[in-house]
Amino acid sequence: MSRVVIISGTEGEKRIDYSTLSPKEIARKVGAYQKQYGSFRRFLHDYDCEFSPPQDYMTLIDWESLLAEQKARKRSPERPSTSTRKKQ
Repeated sequence: MSRVVIISGTEGEKRIDYSTLSPKEIARKVGAYQKQYGSFRRFLHDYDCEFSPPQDYMTLIDWESLLAEQKARKRSPERPSTSTRKKQ
């Protein structure tokens, strides 16, 4: 199941389908968040839904979605389309 996030703003609507991102792109984005904020756990702990700016909410959703996509890909690696077992 892919996760699609729809962001509506002043520039219009933006859709992000995390299943279409390459593993390298996901790792790059997660690394950028880690460099800027530290760990996801720390960011989540410091996040306050009443007082944090809206941009922090977008960061939270994006980062959480990236991590979920990484985890889903590790759980179910792609299988070969044809059987590797020899027929007798």
